[in-house]
Amino acid sequence: MFCRLIHDLERRHLSVEALGLACRYLETEEFPPEVVERALDESVRLGRSGRLRVGAELFSAVLEALWEEAALPPAGRESAFPVEQSARWTC
Repeated sequence: MFCRLIHDLERRHLSVEALGLACRYLETEEFPPEVVERALDESVRLGRSGRLRVGAELFSAVLEALWEEAALPPAGRESAFPVEQSARWTC
């Protein structure tokens, strides 16, 4: 079992609700950990670029977009995120 610490930048640029969603998705494995981590990174970038706090709705939209991107790779290329998971993540 892995433990996921929340970085200061994530705490600064994501709302409590958005961080709660990320933790829930990591714990329940609704999405692969790589997709959730990438969504966290992209949300921090959005927050920093716009000097805003990313809420749960925007975080969910970023996560869904990344999941769709991973599920529909271009022809001749494998998905960027494997569907199988070997480790369990918790917050």
